Amino acid sequence: MKRVFAVLALSCVAFSPLAVQAQSNQKFIQVGVDADTETPILLEVESIYKRRQKLYQKYGTGMKETTFHVSCAEARLWIDGAALYNSRGQLVDKSTGKTEITPITPGSIAANALGASCRGVRAQGW
Repeated sequence: MKRVFAVLALSCVAFSPLAVQAQSNQKFIQVGVDADTETPILLEVESIYKRRQKLYQKYGTGMKETTFHVSCAEARLWIDGAALYNSRGQLVDKSTGKTEITPITPGSIAANALGASCRGVRAQGW
């Protein structure tokens, strides 16, 4: 759960708006801002190279982790589930179920996450 605390701490730091190119030492890329709380939504860079990618955002006093996967060839994104952690890093709720985000609006969090994921793995056309 140390990672959850690290993400929570990082979410309080100011990030450059909608950064989608990861530097070699970056752990997270900001892909958007929560419209209600005005806190950053972060893509875990390490997860780009795995089958499931992860987004993190502050949720109350804790953290929300959203798991998703993409098809770069088809420019599609599916949400696979979400987990809520309290301020101590303990899992308090988890949901599963595959939902496609469609349409993907340019400039949206989904579009930014899809683009960052596909560019991160150097997918053709991205």
